[in-house]
Amino acid sequence: MKYLNPFNLNLGFIFSLLILAVIAGMSYQTTQRLVENTDALGQSVEILSLVQSVLNNVANAQAEAHAYDVTGNQSYANRVDPLLTKAAKELNRLRELSVSNNLYLRMIYEARQLLERRDQQIRRKMAIRDSLGLAAAERLQPISMGDLERQELQSLLRTIEKLENEALVERRAESRQRAQQTIFALLEGTGISVIVLIIVFVSLRSEIQRRQKAETSLKESETKYREIVESATDIIYRADESGRFTYANPVALRILGYIEQELIGRRYLELIPAYYRAQTLRFYLEQRASMKESSYFEFPTIARDGREIWLGQNVQLLREEGRIVGWQAVARDITERKRVEEELRHAKEAAESATKAKSEFLAMMSHEIRTPMNGVIGMTDLLWRTPLNEEQRDYVNTIRTSGESLLTIINDILDFSKIESHRLDLDHQPFSVQQCIDDCFDLLAPKATEKNLELLSLVESDIPTLVIGDAVRLRQILVNLISNAIKFTPRGEVFVHVDNQRASSGANMLHFSIRDTGIGIPPLKVERLFKAFSQVDSSLTRKFGGTGLGLAISSRLTELMGGRLWVESTEGIGSIFHFTVRLPARLVSDESERAAPTSKVPNEPFDAQVFPLLANKRVLLVHQNATSLKVLASYCQRWSMPARATSSQEQALEWIRSNEEFDVALLDASMPGVGGIELGSRIRSLRSGSKMRVALVISPAQEELKKSYASLFDAFISTPLKSGDVRKSFVQMLKKEDASEAPTSSAVDHAGAGRPLRILVAEDDYTNQRLMERMLNQLGHSVQIVTSGEAAQKEVRSHSYNVLFVDIHLPGLDGLSVAELIHQELGEARRPKLIVMSADMTDADRAAYVRPGVDDVLSKPIRLEEVQRKLELVVRQQHSLAG
Repeated sequence: MKYLNPFNLNLGFIFSLLILAVIAGMSYQTTQRLVENTDALGQSVEILSLVQSVLNNVANAQAEAHAYDVTGNQSYANRVDPLLTKAAKELNRLRELSVSNNLYLRMIYEARQLLERRDQQIRRKMAIRDSLGLAAAERLQPISMGDLERQELQSLLRTIEKLENEALVERRAESRQRAQQTIFALLEGTGISVIVLIIVFVSLRSEIQRRQKAETSLKESETKYREIVESATDIIYRADESGRFTYANPVALRILGYIEQELIGRRYLELIPAYYRAQTLRFYLEQRASMKESSYFEFPTIARDGREIWLGQNVQLLREEGRIVGWQAVARDITERKRVEEELRHAKEAAESATKAKSEFLAMMSHEIRTPMNGVIGMTDLLWRTPLNEEQRDYVNTIRTSGESLLTIINDILDFSKIESHRLDLDHQPFSVQQCIDDCFDLLAPKATEKNLELLSLVESDIPTLVIGDAVRLRQILVNLISNAIKFTPRGEVFVHVDNQRASSGANMLHFSIRDTGIGIPPLKVERLFKAFSQVDSSLTRKFGGTGLGLAISSRLTELMGGRLWVESTEGIGSIFHFTVRLPARLVSDESERAAPTSKVPNEPFDAQVFPLLANKRVLLVHQNATSLKVLASYCQRWSMPARATSSQEQALEWIRSNEEFDVALLDASMPGVGGIELGSRIRSLRSGSKMRVALVISPAQEELKKSYASLFDAFISTPLKSGDVRKSFVQMLKKEDASEAPTSSAVDHAGAGRPLRILVAEDDYTNQRLMERMLNQLGHSVQIVTSGEAAQKEVRSHSYNVLFVDIHLPGLDGLSVAELIHQELGEARRPKLIVMSADMTDADRAAYVRPGVDDVLSKPIRLEEVQRKLELVVRQQHSLAG
């Protein structure tokens, strides 16, 4: 129901009072003006009376003087002086009344002057009459003398009389008008006031009637509300500002076990367990301080029988005239829910404890398994390098392959357990996407060579040279996907493509696709791919091996890196595995990289000094594989080298015969028909004496071609094709100073690799001691073995070593502590190069161990090639520092 607003009611009264005040003000002003007009009218009458009296007195005085002159009767003379004196006083009064009228004052002043002269004339004549007689007086002071003054005086006074009569008429008219205005204003104001008062009266009467109806309705509503509250299934109660109960519905009384008389007036905190009172009180105080109208709170309460009951309640503040006077709560018994939550919490803690125990167990078992595996794989590797007959070599190869497979399974299980237990942290370091792919190709090239597969990659030019992210985990994803592609591709190629799908936030969303020409995947079995311990077909597991964890791990890693993993596949044609990786928008600028040519980041940006050497050099590309041609042409375009690409040998020869200019030719050794070697020979004969450089692309199985055809070709580029290798070969071929040098190769020249080194090994396991000693001796280095971190520290102090291999899990002083102490004690320049070893570390964990004092990381099981590579890197670093 709509009620009359008290503000509107007050406004009506105020409006009426204002009207009355205005009317009173107008009446007062009009009355004041009437009074002023009345005074002015009286003043005008008095002025007119004075003017007439002055004229009469002057005329009478002159008549009395004349009578005295004629009769000589002294009584006439006696009456002259009073008349003239009275006339003078009347002029003075007239001047007082006319003080605000300058015109009147001037005329009164002139009249007074005339009156004084006339007075003097009359008195002089009377004096002559007294002393000399009438005849002498007439002769000396004729009657005509003074007529001019009398006339002028009369004229002035008549003028004043005329002006005042006119003013009197105006004042009377104005008085009548003011009186009429006052009457109209009074009538008008009174009418409006009456109307407003009538409206207010009617409104008040209606308001009273509405309020009476509202009160009746409110009573009915309160009755219904109480009935609803009384019959509600929830607890409803109220408390005053001091926290004492003022109302509780039957449900509250039933659940808590109290009767109404026991609860009403009792403080609510008395029903709260002691351990929860402070928290409950803080909730109510915070709600009051924040003036939040409604809030939710869960708390335990004590029933009459001592049971603890949990309530979840919505609390609403109660106000009267804007002041908080208490609160009302609607609560529900949540004891059962709390019990279930507590059970779930215990179950979660138990599950987390079990997961932690599982992870710790897996980590421990990984370390315990890797330690003997290190001996098995390492010794098998050494045994493989000894003279063996065919049967023995077959046995050793079986042992080595089985060991490698077991190691892969251990690594997958360890990674999966870390992801499942949320213990996997991502690194954020600058790295090169191209170098990351090249590293994967280097690792997987032997498997691809065995199946005669092409490994190709194309990183689009909009991919920054260096990005910020976890290179190790990205490499792990790529290795999983590329190795799977190689495993399930009997012939053809595996092509890795990378483009940039920028996110709306500005970050780089790198999109990787790994395309193969393998067996494909049936559509109904695609969804099983990314589940742990699952493969498309169990028969494939028996044929190709594997745990079924690789894709599950890769999928989880892409999610951790802000992307996703999916697949497109056609059975019998091949598959394309896609994944995206979100990288931070902050990138390492090319300028900063060019300014630091000694950067340790792989695949440094394109050197500005090399660009002029390659720019505008024309290239002939001949390759049987269309994808290879596309990749090579993309490289050339990036380096501003115009290229002609073809898979036809005849087309290439036709371009040569037509004298089309080429600076570099890149030929495929495995082309069918004439072949790359014969094509190179024909090009040489057709361009004898030309400066054109010719390079041959060979597979690892064709390494012997380097020696056989060193004179025919300027460079040999081994597959898989990598942009860095191709560019390096182009640069070396085009440099004038290198024109007479022997043919180059994409393989790294390990200068100084055969130089003997003094090496200290800190290892507590006997098998690993023997393994490291045999491997290092086989590489031609001097080895000293110690079994503890303290012994290693003491040995480094007393002797000079080039390299220190130290196990992380040494008893007592662990490997990382040894590295830190040696680094602090000897400094960067004097200390040996330090490589830490661990059996419970995968390639993905390497970044966590690299720190000041640690130069590299070696994961067990230890392989001879890996040890050799680490030592060659040390030799190059020492050679660089010495140079």
